Amino acid sequence: MKQFLYLLIFVSAITYGQREASNWYFGEFAGLTFNDGEPEPLLDGLLDSLEGCSSISSPEGDLLFYTNGVTVWNRFHQIMAGGDGTLGGSDSSTQAALIVPQPGNPNRYFIFTSDAVQFYQDDGIGNGINYSIVDLSNGAGTVIQTNIPLLTSTNNVITSEKITSVAHANGLDIWVITHANNDFYAFEVTSSGVNSNPMQSSTPFNITDYNNTRGALKASPRGTRLAIAHTIFDPMLNGSLLLYDFNPEDGTVTNEVLIDEDIVYYGVEFSSDDTKLYASGKLLIPGVNDTGDFIVNQFDLESSDISGSVVLLGQIPNFLSSNLGGSLQIAIDRKIYYSIPDVFLSVVNRPNELGELSDFEELSVSLGLQIAQFGLPPFIQSFFESIFDIDNICFGDDTEFTLFTDAQVATARWDFGDPASGANNNMSTDLNPRHMFSAPGNYTVTVDITFLNNSRPDKTFIELVEISDSPQLDTGITLVQCDIDGVDDGITLFNLNEAITELNNLGFDFESTFHETMLDAQMDMNPIDPIGFQNTTNGQGLFLRVFENPDCFSIGELTLEVVSSNDVGNITVQACQDENQGDSIDVDFELAAMDLQSDFPGDITFYTSPEDALLELNVLEGSITVSQSDTPQLFFRSEQTNDCAAIGGLFFDVASRPTVENQNIQLCNVEEGVVLSVPGTFNSYLWSTGETTPTITVFEAGTFDVTVSNGSGCTATSVITVEGVTPLMAEVTVQDFSQNNRIIITTNDTNITQLFSINGGSSFQTDNVFENVPPGTYLVVVTDEMGCNREEFVISVRGAPNFFTPNDDGFNDFWHVDRPEQFERLVVRIFDRYGKLIQELGPNSI
Repeated sequence: MKQFLYLLIFVSAITYGQREASNWYFGEFAGLTFNDGEPEPLLDGLLDSLEGCSSISSPEGDLLFYTNGVTVWNRFHQIMAGGDGTLGGSDSSTQAALIVPQPGNPNRYFIFTSDAVQFYQDDGIGNGINYSIVDLSNGAGTVIQTNIPLLTSTNNVITSEKITSVAHANGLDIWVITHANNDFYAFEVTSSGVNSNPMQSSTPFNITDYNNTRGALKASPRGTRLAIAHTIFDPMLNGSLLLYDFNPEDGTVTNEVLIDEDIVYYGVEFSSDDTKLYASGKLLIPGVNDTGDFIVNQFDLESSDISGSVVLLGQIPNFLSSNLGGSLQIAIDRKIYYSIPDVFLSVVNRPNELGELSDFEELSVSLGLQIAQFGLPPFIQSFFESIFDIDNICFGDDTEFTLFTDAQVATARWDFGDPASGANNNMSTDLNPRHMFSAPGNYTVTVDITFLNNSRPDKTFIELVEISDSPQLDTGITLVQCDIDGVDDGITLFNLNEAITELNNLGFDFESTFHETMLDAQMDMNPIDPIGFQNTTNGQGLFLRVFENPDCFSIGELTLEVVSSNDVGNITVQACQDENQGDSIDVDFELAAMDLQSDFPGDITFYTSPEDALLELNVLEGSITVSQSDTPQLFFRSEQTNDCAAIGGLFFDVASRPTVENQNIQLCNVEEGVVLSVPGTFNSYLWSTGETTPTITVFEAGTFDVTVSNGSGCTATSVITVEGVTPLMAEVTVQDFSQNNRIIITTNDTNITQLFSINGGSSFQTDNVFENVPPGTYLVVVTDEMGCNREEFVISVRGAPNFFTPNDDGFNDFWHVDRPEQFERLVVRIFDRYGKLIQELGPNSI
């Protein structure tokens, strides 16, 4: 079996280094870096794009800049000078942008931007295919020219959202390829710049509606083929996937092959060895003009019937209204990544392998909670070319490097990146060498190739090879299972995956398969379904194949042992029922396990069926609400050291859940304290102070809680807040001798509810102001809601009548202030309107 490895391939004649495709920015501020061999999330990107994007790094893997086809961000994640929304692309274009370095000039880059369907919707004319120029000589970069036209949209020419790039056959220059109508256009990028006169190739398949220009275009890493996906919107949703031959010497496109048109295709990608084609899209829903699930298909390009070689690798349920099928992009680790809106990417781990061996993993690559959309950044496809296979990549093996049979290699100079193996061992000039690596880990293997008869320019291929250690299984494993079918024959059902629990001490992520014979385990043949395996004899032996990398495995023995008489019938435990819960009861599994452990020590787990309990499937956690019934609805399993000890059903002794409320209490007297309690009578009390009595006395403010119980699992908690009381200090202000006499009472604490009275406490109000108070003597009382504080004041409200009637009828014949005799030094002077004193009255005058 061939190794799945990390691939980086660069054309030395173009002075590519190792890691130009190391850093990706895409989606809604999402990103990945491949600099350490495995994709790790990048959280510093500012790019927000529905579809297309592009990024580029230095040969050493340092980010240089990235773009969504409209705006350019530099390596400091700042908008590049001259790149603030000035580019003519669109972030809603399938392949919005593609960054290509200028050969021979390390500071000059070209950003090619594609057209977009949205541009056509106003007048039927798009933006066309353009390029802009970036100069990095100042470090941060500057966009020095924008939107230089290469292919102009007209009424007769409908340019597309498609653009790709691959190395020229001369090993120096680069082809940039796009599509319009039924024509391919290949533009040369050389040390002189971009040649605006393309090689134009006409093909039969024609796109005449701008609504159908969505979908990706990719060149194969060797530059000999093109694949194109057309997402057809009008007149009905449909799609097409086509394959072409490409000549990297002159840029011509020939030999059109329609591979499939049953899927709404969107993304395309080649394996690094050019032998497999991958295409992504959405399934059509029969009978309606709509799409369903996302899919990824593989096609074998070495098959005589490419269309018939299709293998459905993945199908992801669709929860979106969009008909776009998501992008595919190969990375420097040689894996192909798939993007749809999610916080994970999917991945094809071994794209060079056929069918299911390619190992498609759905939504398994984390983006650190950032969100992918439909696009991934494209690169020059030649970055990803492969020229040799690697076998025997387990530590301790002689790793074999085998050049492809059609490579036409004249000489090879290998550097295995393993100086610890010794200077002589670390180098080789054999065409197909062997090397034993000095330790497990990742190694950078470099090979400089010259080709026979100068058929191709010299190239340097660089690959990161992972040398894996095989897991060590020191002892055999025994699974002990219960026999609960009532027949004491030593035959029962096993969940073989429980053996994996015994392997957790290996300290790495691993996979495993189970086999009935050693030969099957060694050859990885006839794996056993681990769920519900029925043994044939008590003590039957199986074989366990354990691996992290499928090529590096160990085989261990697994013994199946059955113990009888483990069905203990139905056990009663306590449960709780709320008011108005009818026939339902609440079961707390933690408390139920405590009830059981006195009779069944060990680990207790709960299930909804005896079959699940036997196979340890669908373990219940937390709590559950069930109805009371004579038939057990819950079952438990008891284990000791992972061996089945007992299985039984559960009946319930039901208690009513207590009802308590939270309280707020004031502490009036610190010396006397305050008594805390909850209304009602309960089986037990547990205060936060540790006391277990129905009441407690506290002498300080604070928060106290008490948990009361009517039985195991039937508890409720009351939180009692004890508030300290500040001594009350009140002041009374009297506003008298007025049309509206007032009594105003102020205190030093407004945080508690206070009560006020002017009739000696016969009645109270919460308002501290009394209006329209008749003259007289009043007993003012101030207290708080709890009655902890109380102050009293005797006050007088003074005043005089508003009129008098001196007619000797015995009513209001005389005028004087109210209660003058209470004011010993009272003097009242009465003046006429001219200010002349008419009368002076003392306290005893009439």
